[in-house]
Amino acid sequence: MNVIRAHNVPGVVWACFSSADGPGASISVAFCSARGWGWSAFFIGSRTHRRRPENAKVKRKLDTSRFMAEPITDAAVLLGDKANMRHRMELMIMEIQAEFCRALESEEMCGKKFQWTVGSERRKHKNREYGNNERQWQLLRRGRYVEFNVIYDRGTKFGLYTPGARYESILMSLPLHARWEYMHEPKSTSKEGELMKVLKNPKDWV
Repeated sequence: MNVIRAHNVPGVVWACFSSADGPGASISVAFCSARGWGWSAFFIGSRTHRRRPENAKVKRKLDTSRFMAEPITDAAVLLGDKANMRHRMELMIMEIQAEFCRALESEEMCGKKFQWTVGSERRKHKNREYGNNERQWQLLRRGRYVEFNVIYDRGTKFGLYTPGARYESILMSLPLHARWEYMHEPKSTSKEGELMKVLKNPKDWV
């Protein structure tokens, strides 16, 4: 049973954040739990202090101009003669190439560290017994995901308002089973309650 625990959050956040700022690239990748702006991006407005389900990753704007390969035109000429349209186009292409390659490299590093960190936690708890209470909690969290996805997610809203959209494809990410309960609140001393304390009160773990 995939039950996320509050004490796992700092380690997972740091694993991804430490891999994100590689040499030559100013990119900050963090989890919602780590950054205030991440919490705001996935805020469920109809619920006070409720956020999107865990593990959602957000990316800030990447800003890098280092070339990944030698340009056709001498670099000094490109930088010194920006009024020339051909030189400007070549320079722009080189910068886009550099940005894409470094973003891909950073994402791969982040993905590997995330996979290792979360994987180790899952292996540690994979044989832990679970019952109906854990199953109901999982369904409730999936319900929160559905709520965010169909009401607030910008990608989903864009797809639904696109003429001729295939709604079946747009909503394919929704879980097969989910659950809602009126005014549900877990016990504050339970594992679920400890997790909700983290989700309702964002901390800067990094």
